[in-house]
Amino acid sequence: MIIQNLEKKIRTVTIVTVTTVVVSACLVAFTLYSAFSMVEKEQSQVYVLSNGIPLLAERTSQQEDLMIESMSHVEMFHQFFFTLSPDDEYMEWTLKKALYLIDESGVKQRNTLKEKGFYQNIVAASAVFSIITDSINVDIEKMDFTYFGKQFIERPSSKLVRRLVTKGMIKQVPRTPNNPHGLLITNWRTVENEDLKYTSKSTRL
Repeated sequence: MIIQNLEKKIRTVTIVTVTTVVVSACLVAFTLYSAFSMVEKEQSQVYVLSNGIPLLAERTSQQEDLMIESMSHVEMFHQFFFTLSPDDEYMEWTLKKALYLIDESGVKQRNTLKEKGFYQNIVAASAVFSIITDSINVDIEKMDFTYFGKQFIERPSSKLVRRLVTKGMIKQVPRTPNNPHGLLITNWRTVENEDLKYTSKSTRL
């Protein structure tokens, strides 16, 4: 009888001891996890001083930054490449700026247009080309984009609005003064370029 009572007490003490150890281990693990999570969260936050007062500033992720810079890069290229006026020096300047942002696929298209006399015709016809961006879809996972915009072509006798859709890839390169985003457009091509609206200007004698 005494031995049975002793065994029960030993068993009870063992259960209480094991339970206490397990609970303590869980509490320690939870405390460490909470502490590391708090430290990681604090490290991800950025504070700026405003009149000597620290204010919490949001820091965007690298992927978000790349998305924004990619869209800006694509828009900048299209603005330079498709903004043209009847001025040889100005067109040469804008095209040179555009070609810093793209690989040989842009050079090939520029050369094709030049061989067809496209830029000479702009000067001869006193035409002005401009472009407005409608939207830019960028897939950061695939590093490709689709550009949607409208091209405006104004001549002394008419106005023409065209829908422009282009596609291409994006790759990261070192930043330079001529390529501030550190990105390069590759495999660029025009997939749609159709007339939307034509307006004839009235002429008065």
